[in-house]
Amino acid sequence: MEEIEGYFEEYKKRYNKLKEISEEVWKYVEDLLKDGKISILKLANEIENKIIQLGAKPAFPVNISINNIAAHFTPEFEDFEIDLEKHVVKIDFGIHIDGYIFDTARTYHTGKYSEILEVTKKAFEESLKEIKAGNKINLPGKVAEEIASQFNLKTIKNLGGHGLG
Repeated sequence: MEEIEGYFEEYKKRYNKLKEISEEVWKYVEDLLKDGKISILKLANEIENKIIQLGAKPAFPVNISINNIAAHFTPEFEDFEIDLEKHVVKIDFGIHIDGYIFDTARTYHTGKYSEILEVTKKAFEESLKEIKAGNKINLPGKVAEEIASQFNLKTIKNLGGHGLG
């Protein structure tokens, strides 16, 4: 039993450290986005460098998805300048220390997509309330879809979660 308790203490310690690092990285991202415009390659490289500077390593390449690209776009050679007045920007990065992985994502915008993103936030928050023992696994998705449809929006049907290994 002591061995299991020791494992969970180590697990908790590592994840608290990873959470602390991720919060520092997000503060840095917000500074980089202050003027509302930045190259996606520069942003991805800056995020990865900051992760390393703070004592962790990227768990996977930084994903920066723009507008209709829902998730998991990794900039490589193609460069594009983000303009938060014109674009919805989804940033997703993972960090790890000794194989303990922390995955985090946020959406940024300042312009015309505010209403859509507020509906999305509401759908997300309401769907989370349905995640509990005894409920069907598809119930949160149904709740999100109902809220979206009230505003003539559609949910993404083929975007699911993923594991971290």
